[in-house]
Amino acid sequence: MQIKRMLFGVICLSVVIAIGIKYGRSFSAHQEHKYTQAITSAHSPLIPLAIIGGGPAGYSAGLYGARQKVHTVVFEGARPGGQLMETSYVDNWPGNPHTLGKDIMDKVRAQAVLFGAVMVPLTIKSINTRTWPFELETHEGDKLYALSVVIATGATPKLLDVPGVKTYWGRGITTCAICDAPFYKDKDVIVVGGGDAAVEEALQLVGYAKSITICVRGSAVRPSAASFVERFNKEYSSIHMLYNTNIKQILGDDAHVQKVVLETNGVKDVRDIDGVFFAIGHKPNTDWIAPDMLKLHKDGFIDIDSHSQSWGSQSTSVHGVFAAGDVADNRYRQAGVASGDGIKAVLDALSFLREISFESTGKETFFVPKSRVLGELLPVTSHEVLSQKLKARDSGIVIVEFYTDACPTCVRMVKVVQQTLGEFKDQAIGLKVHAIKSADISRTYAIAKAPTVLIFKNGSEMARITDLMSQQDFNALIKGLL
Repeated sequence: MQIKRMLFGVICLSVVIAIGIKYGRSFSAHQEHKYTQAITSAHSPLIPLAIIGGGPAGYSAGLYGARQKVHTVVFEGARPGGQLMETSYVDNWPGNPHTLGKDIMDKVRAQAVLFGAVMVPLTIKSINTRTWPFELETHEGDKLYALSVVIATGATPKLLDVPGVKTYWGRGITTCAICDAPFYKDKDVIVVGGGDAAVEEALQLVGYAKSITICVRGSAVRPSAASFVERFNKEYSSIHMLYNTNIKQILGDDAHVQKVVLETNGVKDVRDIDGVFFAIGHKPNTDWIAPDMLKLHKDGFIDIDSHSQSWGSQSTSVHGVFAAGDVADNRYRQAGVASGDGIKAVLDALSFLREISFESTGKETFFVPKSRVLGELLPVTSHEVLSQKLKARDSGIVIVEFYTDACPTCVRMVKVVQQTLGEFKDQAIGLKVHAIKSADISRTYAIAKAPTVLIFKNGSEMARITDLMSQQDFNALIKGLL
């Protein structure tokens, strides 16, 4: 009996060790982590507290970290501000009723910067949790070392996997009514989804589209959206509900969406349509995390449930790495909750830094981003001026961004283009066109989404971008065309 118990104990210990190895940690190894001068000498540049992601969770974490006088770096990634930047008015942010999502995020970011948080417009490509300090690699190929990490990379809207979606993305298919509603004035559109997001998309379209059909896969919308449907019936004759309906295919003329194939209660129907807006949920942004670096749930969300009692409520499977916001939350998915999670995550991270006896010696080489020179986008309002600019740069690159006033993503893409122009200042020029006010130019170039960036070389269109692109990817695209 005693031998059996010993054998059972050995097996259990082996399982525990194997799990620890799989998720990049030894249960005893982190007890040995101590901050020493040897650590700083071998790992440079060093980041005591790295925040990966710049939405409500990331900015809130940055604010609290910097306020504790810890060198805090926020890697804002490709979508600074997160999903809130692409919403209209927010009524449930505490203390700020009926405020634009962009304004909320701008204020939180500014407050974090005020306390000393370092904002970096870089995207983290990978994290290595098998070493400590943790190794971070940017898309530019730089390697950085972090004593503690908070992952707040959020989530991105889902698209349906049906024929036509990839072909017509940005050509009649979108996920942002606040950005693209003006393109659909007096047109017929479909909104796909049955929750709050679908309702908000429809409300954004009311002032523009001739008719809006909300296609709901089930027999009813979610309870939180039910009151809005009642409001639709009373106030908005242009909004129509279609239940038990699935999109089977999206058709067009290669330039733009023209028809959609629907299936309602098993019966197929082909409808003429001008635009399709998806509002069917989000997927967590965890593709950049290797499977053996952190424990993820099967749906891709970071697991913070298994270790919350030991290391804090936002702890991941690796001690010293924490997660907050929609990247780890598949239940609440609210900006206010994400902000609170970011605060909890950074408090957990600060506790970890105390545990390893972190205290700046003044001799470390902390990471500081490189200063960047920004280029300028010249406004263009007529066909004639645009043609002249293209002809004048027959031997070079011309970057043209089409934007709208109510498009937060356009503002972020402008910054990307400006930084690229600064880097390639003698080889490219930048122009910007208001896609609605200069509708004739938009029609000529089949612009149906904001932002849209066209890249010309020798007068010919070489590339078309219909979504936000990371700084690194955009630079690489331009470099490849030179």
